[in-house]
Amino acid sequence: MKDISVIAIDISKRVFQLHGVNERREQVLKQKLSRERVLEYFANLKPCTVVMESCGGSHYWARELEVFGHKVKLIAGEFVKSYVVGNKNDVIDAAAISEAYHSPRVRFVGTNSIEQQDLQMKHRIRTRQVRIRTSIVNELHGFLLEYGLEIPRSVKNIVTNVTSVLEKAGDRVSKTGRAVFSELCNEIKEVQVRIDALDRELEQVAKNHAVAQRLCTIPGVGPITATAIIAAVGDPHLFKNGRQFAAWLGLVPSQDSTGGKTKLGRITKRGDKYIRCLLVQGANSCTMSLKRYKTEPYPKRIAWMKGLISRRGREKAVVATANKNARIVWAILSKDGAVYDANFKHAA
Repeated sequence: MKDISVIAIDISKRVFQLHGVNERREQVLKQKLSRERVLEYFANLKPCTVVMESCGGSHYWARELEVFGHKVKLIAGEFVKSYVVGNKNDVIDAAAISEAYHSPRVRFVGTNSIEQQDLQMKHRIRTRQVRIRTSIVNELHGFLLEYGLEIPRSVKNIVTNVTSVLEKAGDRVSKTGRAVFSELCNEIKEVQVRIDALDRELEQVAKNHAVAQRLCTIPGVGPITATAIIAAVGDPHLFKNGRQFAAWLGLVPSQDSTGGKTKLGRITKRGDKYIRCLLVQGANSCTMSLKRYKTEPYPKRIAWMKGLISRRGREKAVVATANKNARIVWAILSKDGAVYDANFKHAA
């Protein structure tokens, strides 16, 4: 036991498979533990490096094992998969985690705190509510088309529009149909109330969080985006630079290069799609606000965005702006007290 240098754990609901190696990467431990015995086992073990795949419950176990003096590393599942040899089982998975840890190209995931997990729960519940609202709106719009009625899909004014459209429809919509439409409108109102409540909670968190306030100084980054980033990014120093952070979010072009010829494609869409979506939406709002700047000289950021739109088109400019915002986010997270510089420097 004293020769153990690294222990890889394949975690599950009930059974935990351990794979331990020494400094020469020779296997010296192969053991299966029940969930109840894990903490007791590691409490009596000499501190070592513990490696797990980042998945459900991994952040909890990482926090618990760090209490006993162990150094815990979490690896994204995409890096572990390529090291699985043969058929998949717990023993092979634990060995693959160990092999992935020793690879110099692997990247680790930061351990989330309880506060970060609380924030993530709120964001995931909000995402579900938005998805439910969108589903009801689409259903309502489809039903109206069956009656020959059409309304804009604006979620903000959907209820008001339905009421006015039904009043103009007259006998084309029966009493039963009107009751169904009224019920759908009430569902939208109920879901919107829950979304608004979550938005207020997240805005309050951002207001009381110093880092979130600094992130909100970036054009296109509001309280929702700022708190989502704080919840997902535990240690910004796990990324070497802003480019790596943007790549983690999938905001960089994919490559299909060979023979010294570089061919770039669409963005990779890897990493956290929720934060990527928020950054793209924020960048889109930035490009929409450009119409307010009608005369030169423009501020540096505005001039850059207008030039990019003229050269590459609006859609690519939106993604490029989201990429730039992601790099600025990393700069602010990695430097204490840094805020966005309106003169288009990344941070001050």
